[in-house]
Amino acid sequence: MITRIVKMEIKPGSIQTFMEYFSSHAIHMQEVQGCASLQLVHSIDDENIFFTISEWHRAEDLQSYRHSDLFKKIWSAVKPLFCAPAQAWSTESLYHGKN
Repeated sequence: MITRIVKMEIKPGSIQTFMEYFSSHAIHMQEVQGCASLQLVHSIDDENIFFTISEWHRAEDLQSYRHSDLFKKIWSAVKPLFCAPAQAWSTESLYHGKN
């Protein structure tokens, strides 16, 4: 399982627009082949910082999504709302404790 973590810093005044866009497109992202889960989390220390955490069955599934028309559409809409470049990490779990 691959976990993709993307940190996004949203411009002040653009958070509501970002949330509305994410809410309207999240279902489509979750329906992409190979996507096991999708979360949007918010920093408790900085109201402008959000993270998406998505889990993918295979690295190829993630790469396929990143090259899809859906990704290009979403990214082109939300990127202008950023006040800093997004940061992204693809990770593998080494330890998963008790849930």
